[in-house]
Amino acid sequence: MEDIACEQERDAYEVVSSWVDQEFQERILALEERHLESQEWQAAMVAKAVEATGEDRQVLDTILDSLPGGHLAYAEEVAETDPDQAAVTMVVKQGNQDDSSDVNSFAIHTAVIPPTDSETLKS
Repeated sequence: MEDIACEQERDAYEVVSSWVDQEFQERILALEERHLESQEWQAAMVAKAVEATGEDRQVLDTILDSLPGGHLAYAEEVAETDPDQAAVTMVVKQGNQDDSSDVNSFAIHTAVIPPTDSETLKS
């Protein structure tokens, strides 16, 4: 009789333990799905930023090429993009690339990139 009672108690414990384990596994699966979705979103945002940077460079190159009277030898990016202000600063040297003694031959151009929908996605 005691063996039957112990066996029933053990079965009840296994049912509860199995239910708790299944609940735990479901929660882990939901967290893994959310993690995967966030990684996909992050990859999409990085791809969008890279694409925007390429487009911004093309626009800046077009603007710099259209400046009157300048022999634009090169444009060098000297400041990283500030994620809070989303500004890109370019230093443009006019004339010979090797002639760095004439400070007046430099011009500083700052392009402010307007916020995109990605800022609204973050919140």
